[in-house]
Amino acid sequence: MEALKLYSDEAETAVVGTVLMYGADKLEEALEIVDANDFYSPRLKAIFEATCELYKRNSPIDLVTVVDYLKNTNSNVDSSYITEICNFGFEAHNLKYYAEQVKQYSLKRKLLETFD
Repeated sequence: MEALKLYSDEAETAVVGTVLMYGADKLEEALEIVDANDFYSPRLKAIFEATCELYKRNSPIDLVTVVDYLKNTNSNVDSSYITEICNFGFEAHNLKYYAEQVKQYSLKRKLLETFD
């Protein structure tokens, strides 16, 4: 029997990477579908939460501001990991597709939690 896949690291990385590369407009688009609690990866969740907090403060959302925010909040997310995400070069027009994948996996996990 094949194990049930409960997340897609690739889709989560693509959502975060697209937001980091393209800023507030793409964060708004992502937030129409997902929120930070939909992320399985603790590191990607922390980065996404940082982008949301910067957005609330009307601060720019990019590699520099997110790394600075995470350092100031004593996050364990390494700046080299964030830089690596930015180097993937995600296509902005695919954000909705990736965000929907993240949401679907999140719903699967929540459904399984209700039956545990």
